[in-house]
Amino acid sequence: MFNSVFLIGNLGADPEIRSVQTGKKVAKFNLAVHQARRGPTGEWIEKTMWITCTAWDRQADTCERYLRKGSKIALRGSLDYQEWKAQDGSKRSKIEVVIRELENLSPRPGESKPPVSKESSSAPTSSEDNYDPMNHYASGPDEPSYQDDFSPSASSDNIPF
Repeated sequence: MFNSVFLIGNLGADPEIRSVQTGKKVAKFNLAVHQARRGPTGEWIEKTMWITCTAWDRQADTCERYLRKGSKIALRGSLDYQEWKAQDGSKRSKIEVVIRELENLSPRPGESKPPVSKESSSAPTSSEDNYDPMNHYASGPDEPSYQDDFSPSASSDNIPF
């Protein structure tokens, strides 16, 4: 099965850093992810979801060194479902994101651009000064529009399944 999550959001607090018994470092933090949609009367309704995220080893080091409350990050990871029994006997569960790739989108103090994290394989290069992770695939003035690539074809005979 395919289990992949891509999120962009802001840290709600500094990452909580600790070491487990094996000596591995782990970072935990809550990420505020914003969603906007139109309501029944056409007004914009904004909703904030708080997602628990966990980073291990080198990525935990990166979180400890570079991320602070309010930092804007992009991450790719997988969902991890956990369940347990509480002291009162009730069943509890939670879902969190285990980070695989991480990119800091916030500039360091005194800088105008965010640092490029070595933890991300999708980090923009210096020639991509106008990189917008929320609109990366949008066509610019010199780029062709790919909108028509996803329009339904006139014939359903070409569908491979």
